[in-house]
Amino acid sequence: MKNGIFAIALAAVLLTISARFVLARPRGQQEGKPAVSLSRPRTDGQLECTPDAGGIYRCSVAGTYSGLSQDHRLLLWVRPVRPPSESEGWYLQRRPNGITNQARGSWDGKMQIGNRDFPPHDGDIVDVTVSVTESGAANKLMRASGVVIEPEPVGITTATSQNVRLRIPRPR
Repeated sequence: MKNGIFAIALAAVLLTISARFVLARPRGQQEGKPAVSLSRPRTDGQLECTPDAGGIYRCSVAGTYSGLSQDHRLLLWVRPVRPPSESEGWYLQRRPNGITNQARGSWDGKMQIGNRDFPPHDGDIVDVTVSVTESGAANKLMRASGVVIEPEPVGITTATSQNVRLRIPRPR
């Protein structure tokens, strides 16, 4: 009888230990599904854009993320709403724009609005999205030549701020 009780206790201990090894996650991987948010801009909010020395307007954006693994990457997208662009869709923001800083659950980025020939105007409306994308797909998009425009932001999960009004400072 003592051997039977000892065998059951030993089996329970071994089962507990083996379950810990099976359920253990690789170092650096977080629990849960990836999630991302936009804190600046907010839906129906405003976003100030300033020109650089070359006359290109950029806006700062920010948010949070959780549950990302090494196999994920954050991508930043913008869609002109009013006025619409001549090429409909979501514009991927790549260097020197895009996600510029990502650490401890927060991210910052910059997005370009318009270009030298078609600068933005105060009151223009855009939609902004950040997506969590598998690294392979993200790397392919980032290496693509030319401007990358997609019908929808590429990713496994997204956060979008819609109807964002641009604030453009008046020239001095």
